[in-house]
Amino acid sequence: MSRLHFVGSSVLGAAGSAMVPISALLLFSTVDYGAFSVPYLIFALGWSMTLSAVCDTWARGRSEGTGRREWDSYSGALLTGAAAAALVTVAVTGFVLGNWMNAVAAGAGVGANIYRLGARFFHSASKGPQAVLASDTAGVAVFVLAVAATLVMHLPPLAGVLTGWALASLASALLFPLPRPGRGTGLVSWVRQRRARIVPLLGESLLMDAGSIGAPLAMAPFLGTANFGAYRSISSVAMPIQLTLDPIRPNISQMPPSVLLSRKVLAVVLGVAALMSAACFAVLGLVLPHLHFVAGALATLAHYAVACTVYVAVGFLGHFYYIVSRGILAHGSLVRGRAIQTAMHILFPFTGLFLTGLDGAIWGFVAANAAAALVWPAFLLRQHGAVVGAAGRA
Repeated sequence: MSRLHFVGSSVLGAAGSAMVPISALLLFSTVDYGAFSVPYLIFALGWSMTLSAVCDTWARGRSEGTGRREWDSYSGALLTGAAAAALVTVAVTGFVLGNWMNAVAAGAGVGANIYRLGARFFHSASKGPQAVLASDTAGVAVFVLAVAATLVMHLPPLAGVLTGWALASLASALLFPLPRPGRGTGLVSWVRQRRARIVPLLGESLLMDAGSIGAPLAMAPFLGTANFGAYRSISSVAMPIQLTLDPIRPNISQMPPSVLLSRKVLAVVLGVAALMSAACFAVLGLVLPHLHFVAGALATLAHYAVACTVYVAVGFLGHFYYIVSRGILAHGSLVRGRAIQTAMHILFPFTGLFLTGLDGAIWGFVAANAAAALVWPAFLLRQHGAVVGAAGRA
């Protein structure tokens, strides 16, 4: 039964994470996708910071134990951070888009989703996957019903998806024990008591987020809403990579360097990357152009099929060896690698943007990911070159 719980939790968890961006890709015009990308990038930044400041910090310190107040202090910090993310989303989205109804829905979706993901992390880690099945199921079901109602009633897709995101996240979050905020259970107290563990984790995350989230947000005013939607839609083709590698991330972390850095594993990684990129080009370059009903963000992906294909190939390679690096690379090398990647993700797309506009920005984004994909193998070879050589002779 525990194996069924694990599979069910993995599938529903992946569905819960993928359903919002996939719906946006299928239903939105490039203008709507650009508008949606603003709150979604804020969510990505907020969740990244929550992982470092709350979730991973708690996981690293579990052996210290906090008794019966463990959930109270954790949920208090989580609720405070989620509420702050919601307020930021409402303010930024309302100012950028000028539609305060959508801004409120986006803020509710961002805040509730950060809270429910953080609560899911806590209960899955402490009680097992069976503790999150009901929450995952409710979230997926409510979102599907909300989007279906949007289509049946011919409501604006952007408003429908944002509202569905908010309702689904709230329904999912309410199936966890309610937080009991009190004195000493907020985010400020949490950070003060765990500063030593939080600072290194948060510093690494912010360095990465500066390139992957901050740089795209900074490009939005230069591109305009429609072009920004086209630019951001390219990153959506990386979703199959994350859905493939993230569920097996715990297994990867348990493998020794002699296996992870062997030529056999490299051949497998390159083979999977080639298959994924070939499938990407087949769908975007050969199938979608012949479907006359394709429009909006999907049509943009078809127009940039070659760029997407290259992005998928280098993305799989880079994400795999990033996961490996997180487990075995020295802290200093990990920070230097992230600093190099951040510089690439800022320099390349902005250079392309100012040279040739949208096309240059997209190809600059692909070039940044191609160069960044080589960073982790280079650092791993530098630190574990002897291991690779021994594995290759075995």
